[in-house]
Amino acid sequence: MNRRCRLIRRPGRADPTTMETTPHSVPRSRGYQNAMLTIIAVMVGLGLLERQLSPDGLAGPAGASAQGPTDADQGGLMNALEQRKVIIAELRSIGARLDKLDAKLAAGLSVKVVDMPPIRLPAEPKAKPDAGK
Repeated sequence: MNRRCRLIRRPGRADPTTMETTPHSVPRSRGYQNAMLTIIAVMVGLGLLERQLSPDGLAGPAGASAQGPTDADQGGLMNALEQRKVIIAELRSIGARLDKLDAKLAAGLSVKVVDMPPIRLPAEPKAKPDAGK
């Protein structure tokens, strides 16, 4: 099979009269981009410097929130096993209270109404006369 491909010839140089111009020239956008990158780099550097100069060093507020409070600081439990034992004990006490409540409901309740609003019954519908009489 012979396939013929068309070669597209392009001129050796670009013709400035036919090129489209953009509202922002390339050097201006590069200058703006470089200025923004420089400002960002300075801000990051100042942030790192501030963290280094803080009394906590790098383990400041951001590091503390990532690690969470320690058990010794909060006066809490020392390990997960003790925590699970406490949870199980609480669940057992809740279960016992629910059993007592269930027994009271099964025995029946006596209810005394102290204040009752007046009862309004709907009006009785009119009787329809029988057609067969």
